[in-house]
Amino acid sequence: MILEELAGESLPEDQVFPVEFLADELSYKQKEEKENYKKTLSAMLPAQRFLIRSRTNRVENFELEYNDVFDGIRKYLPQTYERKNFILDFVKGRKQRSIFWASDIEKSLQTQLLTNIIDDAPYSCLLSGLYYSCRVKSLNYLSEFYETALINTSNNKNKSPESISESYIDIANATCSLAPKQSAKYFNKAIEAVSKFGNEALHRHFAILSLAEKSAESDCSPELTYRFARSTETFYEYMSDHFPLERTVRAIHDMDAPSSFAIMARWLDREVAYWGPFEDTVLEQSISANTLSSQEAWAAQGLIDNTSYAEFFSRCIKKSETPELREVIFNDAVQQALIKGLPKSALSLIKNTGAEFALSSQALDDAIIDFNEHALDLLIALMSLIRRTSL
Repeated sequence: MILEELAGESLPEDQVFPVEFLADELSYKQKEEKENYKKTLSAMLPAQRFLIRSRTNRVENFELEYNDVFDGIRKYLPQTYERKNFILDFVKGRKQRSIFWASDIEKSLQTQLLTNIIDDAPYSCLLSGLYYSCRVKSLNYLSEFYETALINTSNNKNKSPESISESYIDIANATCSLAPKQSAKYFNKAIEAVSKFGNEALHRHFAILSLAEKSAESDCSPELTYRFARSTETFYEYMSDHFPLERTVRAIHDMDAPSSFAIMARWLDREVAYWGPFEDTVLEQSISANTLSSQEAWAAQGLIDNTSYAEFFSRCIKKSETPELREVIFNDAVQQALIKGLPKSALSLIKNTGAEFALSSQALDDAIIDFNEHALDLLIALMSLIRRTSL
């Protein structure tokens, strides 16, 4: 484009078209694609060249040349049913920037031309216009037009609360250099939009969760369970700090137990939530509801978080039906607990639960004694330090 502008004439096809369009014989599809490519260039190149001329002060009569160029481009633009085509946005962006860069243009004409663009401009074009008009002193008077247009776009009823919040943040960032107080107001609106969405969504999820728990009392199809889980993902994404995860997971399991394992795998794969609470709750609920035998549940003990490992062991061993199985689970739990370095409270729970079934481990007893001796040493050292400090 710069070469064309400097040369004052169009470049040859071999410097403009891709190699696949330069062959002597083209298929029907290639000819059609070449024609579409040519239309794209016929719309985009003149717009870009006019912008270059505006930025280099090579336009003598801006209004006349502006109308000639963009009226000529109009016949190459996509039809109205193709409004999502990127060519329209590209051309509007070049029109806007060329007006910004134009020298010796009256404010009335500048306002008129930009107003015509703003009326039907895409979001990115409006945001760019607001950004420039807030930072270029000669364009400050235009910021109000862009700000109003962006607010109208942001308040579109079809937009989600999080999209509205993002729009307010965009406006706040754009206006902060020109009007800091106004920018602060938009940041507050962004926060309000998100918090309002969070409160409403949380209440909505609790209502749906209650229905799910009632539905779980009768048979639920895997499809219904899956749909509930998908809606849960959406809610959890925005309010993980206050989300009733364990209660929701129990409801998913009770609706359709086999589906809960598939959903657990999906959440793990997509990193929807921290893996610990979900797996722990699914497996614990499976033991309580007899969905899994204690042997099957214990086979998945590697998924259990360290903080609930001892409690999980206790449930499994109490559900075991034979002394041989209880002994296997106990010995495995002792070994894993020592490897994991579980705290004394967890080791004590494992020891006490094993004692209910006449099971014991010398290694476990020694580890608990070490904890006691270490705690005693710490206590003596602390008392000694306090005594020296008081002196």
